[in-house]
Amino acid sequence: MKYHTRYRARQIRALAAGLCLGVVLLFTGCAGLGDGHRLSPDPALITGTLDNGFSYIYLQNAEPPDRVSLHLVVDAGSFHETEDQRGLAHYLEHMVFNGSDHFKPGELVTFFQRIGMDFGGDANAHTGFYQTVYDVVLPDDSPKHLADGFLVLRDYACGALLPEAEVDRERGVILAEKRSRDTAGFRVFEQTFAAELPGHRLARRMPIGLESVIKAASAVDLRRFYDTWYRPERMTLIVVGDVPFPVIETHVKAAFSDMTARAPAQPVPDAGQFHHTGVKPIYVYEKAVGNTTVSIETLIQIPEPPDTAAELKRRLMRRMASRIIELRLEAREGKPDTPYTTAQVYGGTHLKTLQFAEISAECAPDRWADALEAIEQELRKALAFGFSETEADRVKAEYTRWLTSRVDGAETRQTRKLASDIMRSVKQGRAFLSPDQEAAMLMPFLATLTASDLHTALQALWKPDHRLVLVTGTADLGAAAVPPEQQILDVYANSGNIPVTGPEEGSDKVFPYLPEPKRSGSPAAQTRIADLDIRTAVFANGNRVDLKPTDFQKSKLSFCLELGGGRRGEPADKPGLAWLAAHVVNNSGLGTLEKADLESALAGVDMSVRFHVDDENFAWKGTCAASDFRIVLQYFYAQLKDPGFRESALRKALQSYRAWYDKQHHSVEGELELSGRLFFAGGDSRFRKPAPSVMETYTLSDITAWLMPVFETSACHLVVVGDMDPDAVIAMADTYLGPGALPDRNPFVSPAETTLAFPAGETRQVAVDTHIDKSIVSVAFPTDDFWDIERTRGLVVLAEIFSDQLRQRVREALGAAYSPYAYHRASRIFDGYGLLQATVKLNPPDAKQIASELRDIAAVLSRDGVTEEAVTLAVNPINTRLKDWVQDNRYWRDSVLSNLDRHPQQADWARTFQSSYASMTAEAISKLATTYLIPEQMAILVVAPTAQP
Repeated sequence: MKYHTRYRARQIRALAAGLCLGVVLLFTGCAGLGDGHRLSPDPALITGTLDNGFSYIYLQNAEPPDRVSLHLVVDAGSFHETEDQRGLAHYLEHMVFNGSDHFKPGELVTFFQRIGMDFGGDANAHTGFYQTVYDVVLPDDSPKHLADGFLVLRDYACGALLPEAEVDRERGVILAEKRSRDTAGFRVFEQTFAAELPGHRLARRMPIGLESVIKAASAVDLRRFYDTWYRPERMTLIVVGDVPFPVIETHVKAAFSDMTARAPAQPVPDAGQFHHTGVKPIYVYEKAVGNTTVSIETLIQIPEPPDTAAELKRRLMRRMASRIIELRLEAREGKPDTPYTTAQVYGGTHLKTLQFAEISAECAPDRWADALEAIEQELRKALAFGFSETEADRVKAEYTRWLTSRVDGAETRQTRKLASDIMRSVKQGRAFLSPDQEAAMLMPFLATLTASDLHTALQALWKPDHRLVLVTGTADLGAAAVPPEQQILDVYANSGNIPVTGPEEGSDKVFPYLPEPKRSGSPAAQTRIADLDIRTAVFANGNRVDLKPTDFQKSKLSFCLELGGGRRGEPADKPGLAWLAAHVVNNSGLGTLEKADLESALAGVDMSVRFHVDDENFAWKGTCAASDFRIVLQYFYAQLKDPGFRESALRKALQSYRAWYDKQHHSVEGELELSGRLFFAGGDSRFRKPAPSVMETYTLSDITAWLMPVFETSACHLVVVGDMDPDAVIAMADTYLGPGALPDRNPFVSPAETTLAFPAGETRQVAVDTHIDKSIVSVAFPTDDFWDIERTRGLVVLAEIFSDQLRQRVREALGAAYSPYAYHRASRIFDGYGLLQATVKLNPPDAKQIASELRDIAAVLSRDGVTEEAVTLAVNPINTRLKDWVQDNRYWRDSVLSNLDRHPQQADWARTFQSSYASMTAEAISKLATTYLIPEQMAILVVAPTAQP
């Protein structure tokens, strides 16, 4: 099962994170914070508590139709374990799936699959420090499936049998999970966490636990933890879906009203205390993480903050202030004298009582001192001199845009996302607010904020009188005569003696800046696919638009602009240029506006777009508010007429690539990505990730020589899906992509089909320089390309059946792996090329046995075929996923309309998407197994460590 351990704010990248992370310092610098009364939750939320203390929360929501999301939150996690129980909360989470009052051991996963639930997707669980959460996302809201869902959750809550034989069997799976999650990054995190929280219980309570405890755990031990902490008053059920509340209430009462505590209540353990003073250096060396991170932090314990409007506004101001510093650091990225590749700034609270502030940067190991100086001086500059009004206006525009977007999309919020948001509120002890409530409180407040207010908020956030100064990762400071910690202190102290100056008042950046083109006046040739409601317009210059109006997301559009041949046209003598080109375009802005200036000009625009080098084309893909689509088209027009290719973007991309490549080369997971696709593709250069020394020979001219002819002459294909007026979109497209804006464009000419040489029957061993004791075995069988859609879909089902065999034989029977998986990938650009691939993370000595097991699974499926039961268990969850996908704008954009100009058969595929899978038979899948799962054709890749711990 998945589990959560990290508190570090750098893991939270959503713009909205600042509204979810709170701090509670007294603050008097800004009027209008509101009163101190506790916030009232969304009035649509229905809450209740049964007589036994069991709580429930319900929100009615109809997107996607018929789905119901159930989540049991148990206030019991690794924090509640004693020293000799470390790991039992997580172990217990596994065990409730392995035998309960209504499900014998081994039955539950099959039960989920049979009713159309994906184990791991729709049915899962995770263990954190304070809670364990069980997820049951039902395939529909039928009375039977509702009853099924509540029955399962009842068994989780109080009906686990915990048979000793199953405890023993699951032990291997949990040890395999522990091995799977053992990474260089996690080891750095553990050491850093312990140094940041000395004396605090959390530093000694990682949810995965201790190997010694896992190996010794018995059914009696698990029962003791289960009975002590799984109590009705410590449980909250969250239900979101389009079901009348009386129906839900009836199920809640029937399932949980008779639940009682099974053991005496125990006091919640004391968290412990820590108190940082002065400047404290923290150094952790780990070469396998790929890069070096330097950070400056404050971290203190506080009382739980009040959940008030005033506190919500404080959190907003502090996040805005941090965002301005982050923008300053981002503006320097890629410059010749900038010592870091990326930088981040955060502040808030986590786990209710840990208040933190952090500024960090990633850099090459030999630039750690320069990077530390850069963030120290940027932070000190902001604390001393504050911000300009231009900077304040920029972040105000960003947050205004975010609040507006949430209000606009409120009617079509997704059930699963809503359930997740409610869970987060429950865990944080905060009221769940509707977008309208947030906007009503924060929009007027935003309008009043000044640069001075944000400066005061920043000073409050960084008020604690200590600093933690961290250098972690690949910087090896141990060889010098001076101890690493003293080196860090010296650099930090010297930086503090360097004077800093206040910000300059910047000028407003303007976009669009190109002269507005004129509509051609000649109508586009239009057609319509009536049953799919797809509109096509072709302009006289060769550019084309495909549109599909939907109501899946109110006021939102998904779009892409495609042109050229993409990755398959990558120069054969420059492997990796596609990766580099995408990063350069995305970080160059436009010819007239650098990236930072362009983002500043678009700060109030609800638009997210990135350039991709895909297999078949180059494409800008993204989403926007429907009201901002004209700006999207103006952006596309500027990219075609005035693209930016900057040395600073190339420099940043190469720095990032070197760090990424070094990290990949020091982990078995990374080496699988580097070596796996290349090996199974017969060494074709388009699958190669070259060494950084090779990539660093490429120039900006190499990129422009490849891309500029495409940007200047290739026919454009615009795809738009979402809440729109098609006629208005076509008219706007005519203005910016039609013949009045762009000259005649060349239609794409498909190159000759190429083939790949699959390494049939070969075995490749790859050694990795790592001290982490795990290996990966990945095997593949050659299949075929994408274009016979029924075959491709059948192979997807066969891969699901293979994956389920891995679960049964490798995970459950052998206990050799935590999450083995198989999938099918068919090529759209290489004739006759496809793979059915299976991958297992494991203990290095088990590699030969598991490779043999994978071969045997293939042999049995090829010889004996598959049963109708196996097909049903594979197809039912797929059909549930398809039901959701066809209600998603991204499916229509990426799988139907994208490349529709080149592959019109995709419209037919959309018509049969659901019915095709529903009609799969054992006979058809067995034939595919016989054809493709040929043991002698199996290629084997073994990735193993060279160094043992």
